[in-house]
Amino acid sequence: MKKFACGVEDMLKQKLILYCELVSVMEKERDYIINMDIESLWSVCVDKKKIIANIGVLRKDILNLIKRDSFLSHEDITCSSLVQIIGKIPFSSKVKSKLDELVVEINLKKDELNVLSSENKGYVNEYLTVINDVMSTIVEFSNDRHYTSAGSSRVIAGSNHFINAEV
Repeated sequence: MKKFACGVEDMLKQKLILYCELVSVMEKERDYIINMDIESLWSVCVDKKKIIANIGVLRKDILNLIKRDSFLSHEDITCSSLVQIIGKIPFSSKVKSKLDELVVEINLKKDELNVLSSENKGYVNEYLTVINDVMSTIVEFSNDRHYTSAGSSRVIAGSNHFINAEV
């Protein structure tokens, strides 16, 4: 049981490291959005996708380890959060507290990621609004919105445009 607990603890530590890396990447993404560094933004998006994929693989590995080495049913594992799963495994209270600490740290990183994601989305929407206003000025329809928040073009019937492009 001690080997099993060490395996779960090591995997949770790896997961925490990946979430820390993801926070770092999201902070870089924010800086690139603010500085409008599109080339670096594409690069950081690739890094972000790799880290997210690694987190998904690690999550599956943790669940497979728990399925293999614990006495929990499939339903207990798939329908519960990590904290609940760890609470159901008969670890000593010292081991459970270590694992719970790691899960809490992971959840704090997830919360931080949600905040960063919302901020980054806000910056992107703000820049798209500026671009939309510039396009409206160029085509002399300052009150009309030419692009939706989804990025698609709205066609203005019966008018001549200097620029007519769909993004």
